[in-house]
Amino acid sequence: MAAFEAYSDESGVPNQRYKAIAVVSGSRADLASLRGSLQSSLTQPGIRELKFAEVKGDRRRWACADEFVAHAVEFAGTGRIRLDVIVWDMQDSRHAIRGRDDIACLERMYYHVLINMARRWGREAWRFFPDEQSAVDFWEMQNYLNMTTARRGRRGQPALLKRLQQERRAFRFNVLVCLQRL
Repeated sequence: MAAFEAYSDESGVPNQRYKAIAVVSGSRADLASLRGSLQSSLTQPGIRELKFAEVKGDRRRWACADEFVAHAVEFAGTGRIRLDVIVWDMQDSRHAIRGRDDIACLERMYYHVLINMARRWGREAWRFFPDEQSAVDFWEMQNYLNMTTARRGRRGQPALLKRLQQERRAFRFNVLVCLQRL
């Protein structure tokens, strides 16, 4: 069975209204192929990497970003990768709490996006490369993810029958320090 990987990136700064987490996932082979396609798009002199914050007003970077999006859409459209994004509003009533813990909120959002991604793929074993700039304790996050049941029982079935009919299989996330970003 092919090894599956996920790479995350966070968006949003303190005091910004909207925050987001994006996760690119797929088999190791498909992500390596996507990485090669993206590298081939870096053909303009002086562009070694593409940060979308630097695209604004730069024609060369804009053309490169256009190619990046085209490659991602092609891979996602053929089911070779998934692009999962979760966005939340820090001014929403659920977040309007005095003394709220923004790091704990970020951890919950990571949990939701990763668990849903893994369930949609139908895969239990994952290599996860988190955003290097994150304030999240990913080693603790790994423990929570690995205590989560990978397969949900059918709705409407009594809980006892669910437990008897299937063995409890948990996710197996392995958090890794990312040496090479996707």
